[in-house]
Amino acid sequence: MRSQVCRSIRPIGEEAGDYSIQIKIPGGFEYDEAEIAMASVLKGSGPIAFDHERSHSSLAHVARHPGN
Repeated sequence: MRSQVCRSIRPIGEEAGDYSIQIKIPGGFEYDEAEIAMASVLKGSGPIAFDHERSHSSLAHVARHPGN
């Protein structure tokens, strides 16, 4: 079975640049820093299907750290 994910991510707020929210977790499990955003569209098909609008999202370079 083929699965698909469709998403549209934008900054939080009505206008681009209204807010800038970051999370910093030095030595974190998956990332050190992330930018919080809003997923105006977040849909997935397959064994675990979902369909959300105006939901939480975060943007980060994900990398497992040595020792985690």
